[in-house]
Amino acid sequence: MEELKKYVDKLFEKYHNNPDIENLKDITLKKLIQKQVSYQEQGLDKQSAIEKAKTAITEIDNLIPGNIKVCKNQYNMAFLQHFIFSLLIGWLFIVPCNLVSEGLTVQMLILWGLLISGIAYLWLRSKRSENFWNETTFYSKDKTIKMKKLSWLIYLFIVIGTAIFNIINFSTPDNIMSSHLANKDFHSFLWIIYHCFSPLLLIVYPIGIGSMVKLLEKAEHKVNRTLEFISILLLIIITICLYLF
Repeated sequence: MEELKKYVDKLFEKYHNNPDIENLKDITLKKLIQKQVSYQEQGLDKQSAIEKAKTAITEIDNLIPGNIKVCKNQYNMAFLQHFIFSLLIGWLFIVPCNLVSEGLTVQMLILWGLLISGIAYLWLRSKRSENFWNETTFYSKDKTIKMKKLSWLIYLFIVIGTAIFNIINFSTPDNIMSSHLANKDFHSFLWIIYHCFSPLLLIVYPIGIGSMVKLLEKAEHKVNRTLEFISILLLIIITICLYLF
């Protein structure tokens, strides 16, 4: 029994203990013990019965509540498509900042997100192996929901931080914000808008990450040609705008 208990603990080692997991572990252990007893009654010695019982249950991911089986790389491809599209929309809105200022942190954060996710997408897109695309795995819906909530929580801190930063700057005399506000021209107005409120455009990150949950509930995850075409078109438009600005 001790050996089977260790085997069951190993099967569940990547899951945090909670009442549901403990209950599943107990049920799994009981089933394996029953298998062992049955094999011993059929004439196998104890150790052979234990080893054969282990082969009856080799994975438990399908037993975990909230686990959803998906084609791993198809799902990742679909997620990256939606994530990249979300970042491109954000970048499109921040492109005009080049008319009034350059090197905004927000612009770099979105650009780096695009570069990393774009490279990952192109790597996936280059794969032709059928086995690669049909490889399955289990994703936890609860974990994806937690990631979504965490991304929105981080964004909330950004919003609060932006508000506090702006209040401090506008209440402090003789700073660059006050000087632009005093100018009262269109260029200064745009400068204030982008420097004060551009961090809010980082909302594209939680929106993009949020697509993980919706996509997880879909039965199939195929390449969305329309979304891919629109993303490429947006990238071309942004590139042209950056060249012109």
